[in-house]
Order: sequence, then C-alpha cells, then structure tokens
Amino acid sequence: MSRAATTRSLPAEGYAAALRLPAGERPEATFASNTVLLKDVLLALSDSGLEVPRQMAVVAFDDFDWAPLFSKPLTVIDQHIEPIGQTAGSKILALLSLIPADGEIQAVIAPTLKVRESCGAGLPPRERPGAGESLR
Repeated sequence: MSRAATTRSLPAEGYAAALRLPAGERPEATFASNTVLLKDVLLALSDSGLEVPRQMAVVAFDDFDWAPLFSKPLTVIDQHIEPIGQTAGSKILALLSLIPADGEIQAVIAPTLKVRESCGAGLPPRERPGAGESLR
C-alpha cells in the first residue's frame, strides 16, 4: 500500500516532513506543492542518503527553468503561469470595460504533466520506489 506524508506550505516544513517517518513507514513518493517545499524536501532526502528516484520519487508543481538541470531531471505539473496571468488580466480589463469582452468570464487553462526522471519513469520496475516491499 502506498504511504503518504503531508505538510503545510511553510519554510522548513518540507525538510521536517521528509524526515518525519521511519524508514519502514517512509512514503514511496513525495509531491512538493511549491519550490520552497521542493528545496527543503530535496535537502532532507540528500541529508538522509536517499536516492531520487530509486528510493523516493519526487514530483513538484510548476515548471521552472532549472527543473531539467537536476542530476535526475524533475517531473513537474506545469500550471502555465504566464497564460493564466495574461488571461486573468484580460478578463479583469474586460469586466472593467477597458477592452472588448469575449463574452466568457471563466477560462480553463489545463496543467501539463511533464514526466522526467525524478518520478522513477524510465527505471526498470524492480528498481522503482517501493519495489520488492510487501503490500500490507
């Protein structure tokens, strides 16, 4: 059975959460909801001697210029921040009648999963996080 740990989005919370569980109860993967938590989680994993992705898969929100530069490029959910900001600005200006409205108040900009090595994709099944552990 998969195990998960949760944390609030505060500085140093990611580091503490990554160290919180003993090895036998450690989750197989972690998800960082922002780059502050990501930094702390990666630091804790390194300090604990855990190898990404063989011992812990890592996924984060938001693609950023340096995500592919990790020794194991980071798998991310790209929220497309720039188009979200542009669309929001246009909608606000339209509501204020400063630009012509397109008739729609809501907009959906779907995120994109960018699969890279940090999630364990590309590892043989026997080498993925949690491989060989009994499911209880």
